[in-house]
Amino acid sequence: MVNGIAPREAVERLKRFKEEFEVRSRKQEIYYLGEDLFGLPHQQYPKLEKTKQELGYLAQLYDLYVLVLETIKEWKDYLWTEVPQHIEDMRSQIEVFSNRCKKMPKQLREWPAYHELKKEIEDFSEALPLLVELAKPSIMPRHWQQVQELTGKELPVDSEMFMLQSLIDANLQEHIDEVTDICDSADKQLIIEKRLADITKQWSEEAFLFGSWKSRDYDCVLSGGRVAEIQEMLEEALMQLNTMNAMRHSLPFKEPLQNMITSLSEAGDIIERWVKVQMLWTSLESVFTGGDIAKQMPMEAKKFIRSIRIGSRSCLSRLRHALVVPCCQNDLLQQLLPVLGQAWRAARRV
Repeated sequence: MVNGIAPREAVERLKRFKEEFEVRSRKQEIYYLGEDLFGLPHQQYPKLEKTKQELGYLAQLYDLYVLVLETIKEWKDYLWTEVPQHIEDMRSQIEVFSNRCKKMPKQLREWPAYHELKKEIEDFSEALPLLVELAKPSIMPRHWQQVQELTGKELPVDSEMFMLQSLIDANLQEHIDEVTDICDSADKQLIIEKRLADITKQWSEEAFLFGSWKSRDYDCVLSGGRVAEIQEMLEEALMQLNTMNAMRHSLPFKEPLQNMITSLSEAGDIIERWVKVQMLWTSLESVFTGGDIAKQMPMEAKKFIRSIRIGSRSCLSRLRHALVVPCCQNDLLQQLLPVLGQAWRAARRV
């Protein structure tokens, strides 16, 4: 055995020596049979026996060396889209390789082939968890851009021909902490994105309920129970949105988050004013539509009745069964509530 030979050259030499050994071993068997045939004592070939032992010894290292290199080369040829379905197989196989490498005889651990073999296994073992992370659905183009900038390698993941080889060549294992942080951030961003989508969907469907008031045969007042429910849901949604907006992982969603916060905050303000205006109206109506005050102050009573018609028929009744957010964004409603509120507060002071 000659130490210090380059691993790939050693593999070629070992292959040739095995072939030569097989030739000599077959000759030995033929000689052995001939010696038996003629009753001759068996000739001993100590060098051949020693060569057999050495070849078997070296085969432990170089057979594994070749197997590992060929297997990893096969993995590198996978299309990136195929990698997720092979992850578990790669994980279990690389563990087998690692265990076999650790059990290698002590004498062989000084050979260059052993060091190269060990490095191949360790590099892939370190890269594998990162491949698992990068294959998750939370990884978006913006995250790949971050990985490209980190490694300085072009990673055209959108290409149908993008292969695992490109990621391995990017030496991900040299940036374990940074890549892990990118993937963790992607997971948190996906949670934010999904929750924002849920809240957006919810408030594209939530609607007011309206009911009639006294003798009116049409819906003209907000349903108190439903309003309280909506206000509670708005408070909960705004708390979640503000919490997400404060997270460092929310940067890609800042604009939609802030837009949603603004829309729901404004809706909450409008509902609060609307409820107050409605309470003014319902409390004053009996005062100005009947009894002594209506007779004593006919002009004020007429103004109040006119404002009721504007408020209940002209605007509020048109919004019945309306969706909460679009309804609160209605220009007519936003303009009318302050006017009605001011008029009815003035009427209350009369």
